[in-house]
Amino acid sequence: MHRYSLHIGDYAAHTRHLSPIEDLAYRRMLDAYYLHEKPLSGDVAAISRAIGLPGHDAEVGAVLAEFFVKEADQWRNARCDREILEYRDVVRRNQENGRRGGRPRNPLATQSVASGMPVETDRQPTVLKPTGKPPSSLLPSPSSQGTEQRRAERAVQVESWPGVEPEIMKQFLAFRRRKAAPVTELVMRTTEKKAAEAGLSMNDALIEWIANGTTGFFPKPVSSSRSGKPDMRERFKHLEPGQPNPWGDGPTVRNL
Repeated sequence: MHRYSLHIGDYAAHTRHLSPIEDLAYRRMLDAYYLHEKPLSGDVAAISRAIGLPGHDAEVGAVLAEFFVKEADQWRNARCDREILEYRDVVRRNQENGRRGGRPRNPLATQSVASGMPVETDRQPTVLKPTGKPPSSLLPSPSSQGTEQRRAERAVQVESWPGVEPEIMKQFLAFRRRKAAPVTELVMRTTEKKAAEAGLSMNDALIEWIANGTTGFFPKPVSSSRSGKPDMRERFKHLEPGQPNPWGDGPTVRNL
């Protein structure tokens, strides 16, 4: 046998108490047993040498005593013997089928007549009529299309966005990197929607997000100045200096 089944759960349950050397010895004993398709033979010292563990007679002897039964000069394992017999039975059947020209035919596939020639059964094959349309199972459902679109938006990272000044976008990208959070198309579209609901431009929305320092964007509606636009500069005068101010005047900003 060149391979055998190892049920990991069963093996772990029965060998968890073994030391590393004992576990190695047991695995090598199984390998030798299945490879040669016969029980282990010889005394403990001989088996230790045969499996490449000379000088570990105590560990090898403990494994033999627990998992094998000594009969005359042989050490047997019931499970190995059973699986080797099953393997040999499969090999024998395959050889017999090979001598007969292969596996027996499926009796439901064809029927034989007296002449020995096969004839088709009464079962009629299923015929698909062309409709000019792909099967409905191959067409994506509306829900799956929406899911695919959202998945694509999550995967696409952006470096710029319509309506956002380059310097503000640069500060926002740096802010998100510090949060180990990507700037994807989905993030920007969601921010754009929230900004519109709060009466903010995208520029002001990103400035507010950076100032809040949160992972998510939670805008608050702001009052408008006489020009009808929110005065975001007034809202963030408290920011510490350090980096150039994204909107170009007033105090500079550090670590937005």
